[in-house]
Parts: sequence; C-alpha cells; structure tokens
Amino acid sequence: MTHPTTPLRRGRSILTRLGLAFAILFALIAAPTTALASTAHPSLAPRPAVVSGCHLAVCIDVWTGGKNYSNHTQWVDAIDVTPLAYATKLEAWADGYYGASNSTQTVRFSIRRWVRSGTYVCGAATLSGVSGRRIACIYISV
Repeated sequence: MTHPTTPLRRGRSILTRLGLAFAILFALIAAPTTALASTAHPSLAPRPAVVSGCHLAVCIDVWTGGKNYSNHTQWVDAIDVTPLAYATKLEAWADGYYGASNSTQTVRFSIRRWVRSGTYVCGAATLSGVSGRRIACIYISV
C-alpha cells in the first residue's frame, strides 16, 4: 500500500519543477535583449550616445557605442559634420580614418571602428570666401 501523501509529493515535485522552468523562461524572456547584445559585441551599446561640439563655423556630432576598457578604446559609429556657413568641402577624421566630401550641407561619415583613448575625432569645413578650415574635435577618453 502506498502512503497517502506520496502522489501529492510527486505532484508538488512536478509542479515545483514546472514552476522553476516557467520562472527561468520568464526571466529569459523578460531580460533586456540589449544587455545580451552589448555583451556579445561592445559596439552595440543599449543606446547610442551622441557627443556634440562646435567651433567657429562647424559643428560635429559623434555617434559612439560601447567602450572597451581592456583595450582603452571607444566604438565610433559615425561623425556628422555640419557647416554653419556655406562650405565647399567637409572632412572628418579619427584614429586611422579620413573622409572628405564636397557637399555644402551636413554629411555623415561612417567611421565604424574602435578609436583609441587619448585621440581626437574631428570634423572640418572649408568655407567659401574664407581662408583655412574651421575644425571641431571631440576627445576620446576610456
């Protein structure tokens, strides 16, 4: 003869296992997917940060991602260069990258690289009727 509580114990054990399985499943579903993505590749920061700077007649917006503290680098996705006056040439540069455009309006330069800490990300505008370039830079610090 079986003890009268044996089926209940089995029932509780199954229910406990099912409850634990559902709790784990819920935790995985409820976990933010951006956290999983950011651990897979540091450049996939949960929210891209935009760092802006202006100098004289040019402004830049630097689109950054994650930081790699072990390599002392910052992910830079793009640089937007905006002239505040009529420009004949726009340029952008960063650690190992250079781009130029003859556009007279805002240009987005896709950097998509790790930039070393202690370097600058810059944008420049050559203005019509003005000698020299106008340069704005952002300092990278990790």
